[in-house]
Amino acid sequence: MGTSYPESPYSFSFDVPEGTSSIQLQLMCGADIGVYYFDDFFISTETLSTKAITQNISIYPNPVKKELFIGADVKIQHITLYDLNGKIVKSLNGNKKAIDLSFLKNGIYFIEFVTKNQLICYHKIVKQ
Repeated sequence: MGTSYPESPYSFSFDVPEGTSSIQLQLMCGADIGVYYFDDFFISTETLSTKAITQNISIYPNPVKKELFIGADVKIQHITLYDLNGKIVKSLNGNKKAIDLSFLKNGIYFIEFVTKNQLICYHKIVKQ
């Protein structure tokens, strides 16, 4: 089985406007009708304006029932808690050592920490 397209991988990049909640990709191969398979297909997100950190901020316990404790050796400027749909559930300013999460329904959430130097750290939280 052959193809008229080169074997080398294709690479596409494009900017997604802020606030976009979904992306649809459509493959059009001219007049060739058939089934197409993708190998090593991935989507990555990159930005030049956001510096991400993955350490220096820890949370516990996780899963959490009532209070989430924060351990950090950097100064936290802002904390935002998101649900799985990306909706902001709680937003806090300042360097907190604990957050009351007893009001949350059970599920998975994401917490974003922004440091004084505008570095960002994300953690997944499981609420029980």
